[in-house]
Amino acid sequence: MISITTGCKGRLTLRTVSRALLELKTDDPNQVFGSPDDLKLLSCMTLFEAAEGRGGVFTKVIEKYYKGRRDRKTEKMLERG
Repeated sequence: MISITTGCKGRLTLRTVSRALLELKTDDPNQVFGSPDDLKLLSCMTLFEAAEGRGGVFTKVIEKYYKGRRDRKTEKMLERG
């Protein structure tokens, strides 16, 4: 079982939830979220990784659940600025 602590004012933080994802035994995002939320996770992690920089928790989620593949549509939107 995963223990998730809350951040400021009792809210779950994005990083807390992302770290919890890394603790799961599965590496199948569809098993965790179902469709289409498994695709939304990839898009969000790609966006947050771009904001934070590579190497953090968002990168680790992408590596675990998507074998390092980023969401191309999100990357293209970021390139357009």
